[in-house]
Amino acid sequence: LWVIFRRDLLTWRRADHGATNGVPMSCQFRWSRAIRRGSTVFVVAVLINLMWELCQRPLYVGMADTPGSFFHCFVASLGDGVLTLLIYGVTWLVFRRGNALGSVGAFRWAFILLTGFVVGLAVEWIGLRVLHRWAYTTAMPLIDGLGLGWVPVLQMMLIPPVVFGLDRVLRRVRRPEPA
Repeated sequence: LWVIFRRDLLTWRRADHGATNGVPMSCQFRWSRAIRRGSTVFVVAVLINLMWELCQRPLYVGMADTPGSFFHCFVASLGDGVLTLLIYGVTWLVFRRGNALGSVGAFRWAFILLTGFVVGLAVEWIGLRVLHRWAYTTAMPLIDGLGLGWVPVLQMMLIPPVVFGLDRVLRRVRRPEPA
């Protein structure tokens, strides 16, 4: 069943030239490439978000010097990695490019930053107001009128473009351009 499903997915865009076994050459490695790219984005996002989470510990109640705070920050960075993949996917859907940054223009940058801002606001609102999963110390700068922290919202705005840029660099290192 998986083979039939996979074949249907890979042949949805027919191209008569270069087709092998009914699967166009342009589509043969689409899934492995997407999984590899997504894995790279996720791992890099988790590592950078872990550093950010560790640095912002003093801004949350009970996190400054708690023995289990590293594990808590690691789990949070896994969630941040998933959110970065979400931003990557949304950007791909809107611009239809394999690389979220592609040919970086002002509109694409604005879109990524705005998407990160919206995701950051949503996560903070749900975590703080709905689920009551965390609380801020007085050191956390707050967004006027919302009472949400600027630091975690900026995290979702700034880290995804850095991760996407590193993904682009890593792909060039793995596959050097022809001379």
